Amino acid sequence: MKEIRNKTFKNETVELDGFAFLSCTFDGSHLIFRGSDHFGFDKPVFTGQTTMEFTDSAKLTLKVLDAFYLDAFYEADGSAGRWIEGLLETFKLPLRKIDH
Repeated sequence: MKEIRNKTFKNETVELDGFAFLSCTFDGSHLIFRGSDHFGFDKPVFTGQTTMEFTDSAKLTLKVLDAFYLDAFYEADGSAGRWIEGLLETFKLPLRKIDH
């Protein structure tokens, strides 16, 4: 991952994939995650109207998960909802500090 340190992004579009943002400030920025690579934050500051967009593979993944949730909502016995919660648990990664 390429590291970016101590930078302030003000009213900018910032691509996240493949970058580690170390002690960076995002002020009114638009963050984009495409799902093509990992990204990381260490001591970030978010101010203003900073937004995040999921696109490409990341967007498709969210749409699939959303479809599962919609199906679970209509499941009478709740088994689909429990299955989805278990599935999401497999995606959780332990929190880790970015090595600099």
